[in-house]
Amino acid sequence: MKFYHFALLFLILFACQTPSTSIENTEINPAAEGFQLENSDVKAIEIADQVMQAMGGRANWDATRYLNWNFFGRRTLFWDKQTGAVQIEYDSIKIKLNIYEEDSGVAYEKDEKVVADSTLQAYLKRGKS
Repeated sequence: MKFYHFALLFLILFACQTPSTSIENTEINPAAEGFQLENSDVKAIEIADQVMQAMGGRANWDATRYLNWNFFGRRTLFWDKQTGAVQIEYDSIKIKLNIYEEDSGVAYEKDEKVVADSTLQAYLKRGKS
């Protein structure tokens, strides 16, 4: 067997291993206070650990303040993890709310502030969902 065949076989075998649930993963993504392992799905934990590892570990996640993402080209979100401020934009709507505060926020339609309470509450409910 030539060396490159051996190397390819080694890479395939290594890549097909299942993620370790040993101390290595708990260092990358330690459990949050109050986490209940016995009530959690093992596959979900593995996925969360893989995501955290792909982001560079818990320290990097904790040090990240601002996040911005887009859902399938339909709406864009901006999140300040530190303050809880979130801005959601879709179509001609902009919703600003705080995930750490109940019943607060503003909404805009075509850059005009929404003042009708029922319309505002509907937008805030949609934004929080």
